[in-house]
Amino acid sequence: MNKEVYRFLSVTSIVLLFFISSTYAQMANLKASISQIIENKNAKIGVAITGLSNRTDTLAVNGNEHFPMLSVYKFHLALNVLSKVDDGTFSLDQVIHIKEKELLPNTFSRLKEEHPTGGLDLNLRQLLTYSVSHSDNNACDILFKLVKGTKAVNAWIKEKGVEDVSIVYTEEEMHKDERTYYSNWTTPTAANSLLKIFYDSGIISRASTDFLWQLMVNTSVGNNRIKGLMAGGEIVGHRPGTAGMNSSGINPGFNDIGIVSLPNGRSFAISVFISDSRESDAENAKIIAEIAKTAVDYFMLKDS
Repeated sequence: MNKEVYRFLSVTSIVLLFFISSTYAQMANLKASISQIIENKNAKIGVAITGLSNRTDTLAVNGNEHFPMLSVYKFHLALNVLSKVDDGTFSLDQVIHIKEKELLPNTFSRLKEEHPTGGLDLNLRQLLTYSVSHSDNNACDILFKLVKGTKAVNAWIKEKGVEDVSIVYTEEEMHKDERTYYSNWTTPTAANSLLKIFYDSGIISRASTDFLWQLMVNTSVGNNRIKGLMAGGEIVGHRPGTAGMNSSGINPGFNDIGIVSLPNGRSFAISVFISDSRESDAENAKIIAEIAKTAVDYFMLKDS
């Protein structure tokens, strides 16, 4: 082998090894910081962080554990609906008639608040906005009916290569029995895998990806979670999920998943799931916000 070529390859190998070792050490420090945030919390907590934009930075804490999704699965549902827009089965402009009986009381629903007697027509674009941006439970279940139920969505997500997910019960069914919360589960690692596929436009068209991204950026609930400690220069598209405290003083699920786009051009996916928590909602939100802020600091400093 030519000496110059050998010398070049040797130097390249050393630089690559240094880069890999440095990245590993930095990720280990990030993981240690996150572990410190969640230690001594009276809850089960799972975290996954994945660098996007051609980066390989990734970590997980309890990443393969099962966590109740709650309204996080409205992201999964929206992906399936939009895939049917892409193949021509549906149109964002198609009109859907909403009956009064479909607007259930005693559930989180801006749609019910604004149109208590039903009897209105909304297009698919509006229904998706209610479900994704405003976490509307009635809109969510109307969309589930449109795509032939939870089993169909569950099967479709698995077909796309995300196996660690279980979508079984609708919002209506979950409100009847909180034990069903635990049947609608995913893992932090699987949630991040789906976010990355979405980010890469690998699951729906570019136009549908852009539309859903804007719905997530404009989410009106849970903004004290991933976005809670952001400085203002970040763009965050996210989908929270919340169970609420039960009679035993336990919150089965308090979550947020999303993608953070940074001022330096980098992006990362983050999924934080908190289950069986005896912490207050404010403390649960703080945990997620602190983890997200730690990740922001890592990706900003790493590339400065």
